[in-house]
Amino acid sequence: MITSAFLDSLADEAWPGLDTVRIDGWLLRAAEGVTRRSNSVLPAGPVGDAEAAIARVEGEYARRGIRPAFQLSDAAVPPGLAELLAARGYEPQGTTATQTADAAAVLSAIGEAAPPTGFAVRVAGEPDAAWLELWWSVDGRGGGHELDVARRILLSCPALYASVLDERGATVAVARLALVERGGERGGSDGGRGGDDGRARERWGGLYALAVAPAHRRRGLAGVVIGALTTEARAAGVERLWLQVAVDNAPALALYGRLGFATVSGYRYWCAPDGLDR
Repeated sequence: MITSAFLDSLADEAWPGLDTVRIDGWLLRAAEGVTRRSNSVLPAGPVGDAEAAIARVEGEYARRGIRPAFQLSDAAVPPGLAELLAARGYEPQGTTATQTADAAAVLSAIGEAAPPTGFAVRVAGEPDAAWLELWWSVDGRGGGHELDVARRILLSCPALYASVLDERGATVAVARLALVERGGERGGSDGGRGGDDGRARERWGGLYALAVAPAHRRRGLAGVVIGALTTEARAAGVERLWLQVAVDNAPALALYGRLGFATVSGYRYWCAPDGLDR
């Protein structure tokens, strides 16, 4: 059974913090404030005193100049954590769905998707400068330093990087597939990243950083990069895929639904009131 805790664990490895602190079963992640995923607490296991743990989280983030945030799925521990955070002035921001699909089914749905005539598709083990530039122009927040931090986050996990190049050689669509190996459900006092329930080891692929240049949208390029990544991943033994998508992103949800993805879990970020980052 695929659980929220298992998917939280996959995503944490695929998009980690660069600086982490264990607070009992919670994992505090930080990366100079670059991307919410890498600058939030994953409360995957029990803590002795939740109020004291929250206070420590706030102190750790204050020392780093980062506004405290918690990523809460239905696997968050303790179960009443959202209420504790709300009482301290934290507020939820957005809802993200975590979806999964069989890699073979995704390829079947994509079919013979190919880039427009004269375009080329490349898959590499690291993002080049053009890949990073396009992704950051669509999805990034900040300048060159923040992009450098984001690159370090990307390279913290083995991954495949797909690019579509137009007739002039310009990169017009990109995506990343993080490669994570698991041996079944992980959870418990190790915060969701250790242990093995005895199942055969599985390779999963996590779809991230899908970006298409505005002038080239609605041309099927998202399907092209997803197909290229999934084909390479299947050759490397990946059988299952996951992704995370905002529930209010109707175009993305429609695309992923056509490809066979279905929602299994989800989460919200609970963010501290202003002033707790200092």
